[in-house]
Amino acid sequence: MAINLKLPLNENLLIVPGIKLATSSAGIRDKNQKDLIERLKKIALERNVKTVVIGYPLNMNYKENSMTEIIDKFKVVMESNDFEIYLEDERLSSQYAKKIMIQQDIKTGKNKEMVDVLSASIILQTYLDRKK
Repeated sequence: MAINLKLPLNENLLIVPGIKLATSSAGIRDKNQKDLIERLKKIALERNVKTVVIGYPLNMNYKENSMTEIIDKFKVVMESNDFEIYLEDERLSSQYAKKIMIQQDIKTGKNKEMVDVLSASIILQTYLDRKK
């Protein structure tokens, strides 16, 4: 089971407790980064999590942007709190998630949370497939 954690500014964070198949199960939102880090530490301890995969929001031309700067800073904070962090390209994950939902006759317009959870699963599965 992977945990889909929502960061400020709608970024996805995936916690990987040594699994083979990616699924997402819970969303967490914290406005305060310190509170978010403490909550992540607690979840990591409870579930014996060692690795965190964070969706990395590059532009389509592979260039960084203001969101990648935010994630880079968050990565440093997470690493300073003893998390092993991997950044995974998240380009097109939302579009792919919507395509899957449409194929299953699920409306995407009012299901933003479902799109986010499915996108997070896709990001995590991409990381796991690449790691094989």
